[in-house]
Amino acid sequence: MKAKGDELNDVLKDLLFHSNVNEEISWANDKARVLSTIDPDSQNLEGIRNQLGKLQNLKIDVEAHEANAKKLKGEKENDPHLEKLTIAFIELETTYSTTLKKLHDREAFLAFSRKCQYCCDWISDRQRRLAAENINANDMSLLSALLIKQDNLEDSLKSFESEGINATGALFVKLEEGKHQDLEQAELKWEELKLDWDELKRLTKNRRDKLEQQKSNLRGFDELCIEFAKRAGAFNSWFENVEENLTDPITSGSVQEVEKRFVDHEKDVKEVKGEESSLVKLRHLDEKIRTEAKIEDNPYTWYQMGELESIWDMTGTRLTERLKDLDEEKARQVRFDEMRKQFADFSNKFADFITSIRNKLHSNAHESLEEQLHNVIDQENAIRAGKRDLDLIEKLNATMEQELIFDNEYTKHSALGLSQSWDGVIQMCQRMQRSLKQQIEARSKTGISDERIQEWRECFEHFDKDNTGLLDFIEMKSLFRSLGIDLALKDGDQESDDFLEILAQMNLSCESAVSKDEFISYMITRETTQVRGKDDIFVAFKAIADPEKPFITEKELRSNLTAEQAEYCLRIMPIYKGADAPMNENTLDYHKFVNEYFK
Repeated sequence: MKAKGDELNDVLKDLLFHSNVNEEISWANDKARVLSTIDPDSQNLEGIRNQLGKLQNLKIDVEAHEANAKKLKGEKENDPHLEKLTIAFIELETTYSTTLKKLHDREAFLAFSRKCQYCCDWISDRQRRLAAENINANDMSLLSALLIKQDNLEDSLKSFESEGINATGALFVKLEEGKHQDLEQAELKWEELKLDWDELKRLTKNRRDKLEQQKSNLRGFDELCIEFAKRAGAFNSWFENVEENLTDPITSGSVQEVEKRFVDHEKDVKEVKGEESSLVKLRHLDEKIRTEAKIEDNPYTWYQMGELESIWDMTGTRLTERLKDLDEEKARQVRFDEMRKQFADFSNKFADFITSIRNKLHSNAHESLEEQLHNVIDQENAIRAGKRDLDLIEKLNATMEQELIFDNEYTKHSALGLSQSWDGVIQMCQRMQRSLKQQIEARSKTGISDERIQEWRECFEHFDKDNTGLLDFIEMKSLFRSLGIDLALKDGDQESDDFLEILAQMNLSCESAVSKDEFISYMITRETTQVRGKDDIFVAFKAIADPEKPFITEKELRSNLTAEQAEYCLRIMPIYKGADAPMNENTLDYHKFVNEYFK
């Protein structure tokens, strides 16, 4: 019985191996199909970068699945399914590389285009300001203000030339060096940007020349107004930087990421509190300008104290609103994390449940065939009852997908994988039931003892040195000779006729190899078809008749023999005339038949 269990284990291992291989092939093909549907040309820059992030995550999954594939190849190096597995992963890698390159190319072009557009808008804005501004000053204060603005303008142009124009040029050089497919379109954008930039520099220089010309005609200087203008400009620049931080998107991918944003927010709060002293100084300067210099409108800046106060109030409001948004985002991420943990808890338990069912299916090898069949039926009922838990897991997974939750650090299991494992166990139970029923039926019909079948299994396993469940033809002939079955030697490269006849009877499922089940089936057929004497004939008839009765019925003959054999027996076998013969059936005396015809 142990050997029979081992045989079943070997078969199940083969089935599990092929199931795992097919699962990996299906996964690779599915990912390759998804990659092939990505169209970079139809997406904006954010969409492209989002796709690149997904491809990075996919790369991690691919490496994990490639490790699984490598492990599978190590288990059975010569299995024909492995070639499909190798091809699937090669195609996935090719599709991945092609898609990644397309995305990177598209990202480079869109990043360049966005940078160009940003620069053009910035230049256009400065050109509009220059065109709309009146730089004719009738006093030194107004001229000083205009000169300060000129300095700021030129500083901004220098800064923008480095951060905007040169950075955009660097992006264009990369496109040019890489011979990007949209290079012609990029060249047009770049040339247009350079023309706009040259025009802005020309207008800026003209403005400087006009102001310098007016400077010699104006005298006087108001230090208070100039200082206020400088401090107001610095305060506004500070506000623009803080505003960028406070308007940065807070959508996060985890609780930890939200916590980091809270830390950044605390830094912003401290920075705002530190800047309050600058506002106090501006208030003092504004008070002096209005009370001492009697100037209501500062000629050196367009910033008014009321506007700066509004900026300060707006900063406090945005701090409060951002803290509220962060609290809401943290609550959302905590809820998502709980969903991950709940899914992981159910998934891990269900995976353990499936493993326990598999272990129980493999642990009954030493029981009788009937007990094994009963146990397999019980396990199938148990695994089918577990479908409720699987439905719950799939429902949780669907909810998480609706919330765009695709990662889960708390479990390695997925709803799809668990569903496939559940289905695999169901199929395993059904295969085991069919196999056990066939064995029970074969034992009942042939009369061959379990000990005899066990002896054949042990012989097969003796020659199966690598535990593959298969014997090649050389090993097979050695096995037959060990059982006393003489086979002729090969004629050159050709197998002997008697060995070819045996192979034909086995109806091999694997080229150049024989499985244990095919060998056992052949031996059962050989054992039941070879008659060595009167005792064997008695045993054969007794196996198909009721062993408690001294006769055999016509129905039993026709059910177990060929039509020709049954007709022959009915024609020459004497009628059974015992008192226990049933009235409504044709009964025959096989004892008398054997004694008369096989002396």
